[in-house]
Amino acid sequence: NEMNYYSIYCIINVLILISFSTSFSFNYKHTRLYNKNQIDMKWMFGKIPGSNASFKDYGGVGGQGELYYIPASKPSLKAPKTAIGKEITIPLFPRNQVLGPTGEDYLLIYEMRYRQLFNDVGDGGLCGHIFYSQENSRLALVGTLSKVTKLERLDDGGMYLVMQGIGRFYVRDIIAEKPYLKAKVQLFYDYTDNIELVESLEKKVFSEIRYSVKIMKLLYPQNNYTMNEYSVKYRPNTQQSGIRTITLPSDVSEMQKHSRFSFGTMEMLKTDAPTKLVFIQEPVIERRLTKMLKILDESTSFLESELIKRGTYSDESVKSLKSKCLSDTSDLELSTNTNNNSPSNFIDGDWKLT
Repeated sequence: NEMNYYSIYCIINVLILISFSTSFSFNYKHTRLYNKNQIDMKWMFGKIPGSNASFKDYGGVGGQGELYYIPASKPSLKAPKTAIGKEITIPLFPRNQVLGPTGEDYLLIYEMRYRQLFNDVGDGGLCGHIFYSQENSRLALVGTLSKVTKLERLDDGGMYLVMQGIGRFYVRDIIAEKPYLKAKVQLFYDYTDNIELVESLEKKVFSEIRYSVKIMKLLYPQNNYTMNEYSVKYRPNTQQSGIRTITLPSDVSEMQKHSRFSFGTMEMLKTDAPTKLVFIQEPVIERRLTKMLKILDESTSFLESELIKRGTYSDESVKSLKSKCLSDTSDLELSTNTNNNSPSNFIDGDWKLT
């Protein structure tokens, strides 16, 4: 029933929070789990004038490692040139939640300053969707570049609009606070120098997603659980019996495909805003995937324990459940993947006339 489902949802969120609080401590260089031959990308913060206190001392680092904007400490990202984009000036729209670079936010706007903001931006315009922590009274360092894909003016003076995430930025300077926030921001992109590791992690993550969805269907058959559109569309190559997989030309780069898969996966995770901030501020894809995989592993373990508690499966039978679920590829056959298309007339290892 709905109460049992809500209870399980809450317990999973608690497990996620415990996982992050016990396993992740902030490290500016992000090199804790990586050897010297791997990427050394890092967030850097200028010394605060007239103070010996650090960026962290001023509240720039949250409890889960999420970063907040500190005006007196100028931020920068040490990264290869290919990972750094343009510096632009955009309005900022603070929210109490995090929008991912592949996500959508549906909004009713009544507050006058934000009505003016979106009047100025207009339908099809760009602005920054950024998390504001009411607990810490801090604006996040990293936000999501967003496009207004729909804007309707309502009879009562309000607005209905849809914001689509299309990229990421970090705040360099707040240049205006009235009538709404406006900032100079720096765009940045994902990076990796170990594509083999990324592809390996993606396959593991995608397997865990498929397995989680199938367990949820076993636990709650009355609900329609599906995978995120981006997780399916940009999934790693998955070989199916009797079908040869080919990759068709695309206007989306390989790096963009990897980014979209990881952020599509993020949208499926029932995590809090600080955890999502940790994901979107991470510029190295394999590190983000590693963190996601840990959450998925713990979540599926919890769901397996629920199956055992209900008597649906025994301790022994649940051990083989994962392989059985993943060997059933009907969920892949029903989903469309424009990047890993298999011709419909290539059947059982041979071409057939149609």
